[in-house]
Amino acid sequence: MDLKHTYIETPQALGTVLIIHGMAEHRKRYQHFASQLSQKGYAVLSVDLPGHGESITNNQKGHLESVEAMTDALYTLLEPLPEPHIVFGHSMGSLVARAFFYHHPQTVDALILSGSPYKPAGFKLLKRGISLLGLGRKTKPALFIDSMLNNTLAKSLPKGSSKIDWLSNNKENVQAYLNDPLCGFPLTYQGYDVLMDLFYEVYDKDQLPFTSDIPCLFVIGQEDPCPDFKRDGFNQAIYHLQKHISIPIRANIYEHSRHEVLNDDEKERVTKDILLFINEAFNA
Repeated sequence: MDLKHTYIETPQALGTVLIIHGMAEHRKRYQHFASQLSQKGYAVLSVDLPGHGESITNNQKGHLESVEAMTDALYTLLEPLPEPHIVFGHSMGSLVARAFFYHHPQTVDALILSGSPYKPAGFKLLKRGISLLGLGRKTKPALFIDSMLNNTLAKSLPKGSSKIDWLSNNKENVQAYLNDPLCGFPLTYQGYDVLMDLFYEVYDKDQLPFTSDIPCLFVIGQEDPCPDFKRDGFNQAIYHLQKHISIPIRANIYEHSRHEVLNDDEKERVTKDILLFINEAFNA
C-alpha cells in the first residue's frame, strides 16, 4: 500500500513523530504542528491514510482496505526512521495509532492520542448493520451512515450551531474545514466497516498478553462529543490501553476546546503541553 506522506528530516533528530490524521481530513492540516515539532529537533512523518488527501485512488474518497493493511503500511514508513518513534493520532487516527501499537509494539516508543473516540452505543448491532448495508456496494459513499454520525455528534451542541460545529469552538477553523475539498466527505461502506474493526480492536478484541513501558498522553477537549463522557468513554479508553502499558497514562482535558484541540482556541497550550510531554519522556 502506497501512502502519500511528507517527511521533514531534521539533522541529528531527537526522534521521529508520526502524525496520523482523523477521518475525512488529511495530513496538510497538521503542517503547523509538524513545523513546531521540527523546530524543536524532531523529524516528522505526516501520512495520508487510504482514501484521504493524496492517498485517494480511483476517486474513492474514504475507502479503507483493512486495519492490517494500514498498520503494516505505517510500519514500513516509520521503522527505518530515527528513534525514538513517537506516534501521534487524532480521532480515527488515534484508533489507528492504538491498533498500530498492538500490531507493532516494538516500533512505538510513545503514544499521543488526541480526540480519541469511544465505541458507539449498541456497538455490536451497529457493526453488524454496517456490514449488511455494505453488501454489494462496498466502494460506494455511505451517505446515510455519515449523516447519522454527524447528527449524533451534533446533539451536544447549543441551539443555532451547525452540524459540524462539534469540531471546534474556533469559527475560522470550522469554516476552513468546510471550504477544504479534501475534508468532510463520507467514508465508503467498507470504510465504515474498517472503522468498526478499529473500534473492535481497541475496545473489544482480546489483545496479545503484553505490557510496555512507553509513555502515553491523551489530549481531549471538555466539549468534545467523541469520547462520550456521559458513558464514561474517556475513562474507558484509558482503561483499555492501560492494560498494555505498565506506567501511568497521562490525560490533559482542555476546558474550552471541542474535538480538534490542535486547531481550537487553546491550540498553543495544547502544542506546548505535547512538546513538554515528549521532552520529559526522552530527556530532550
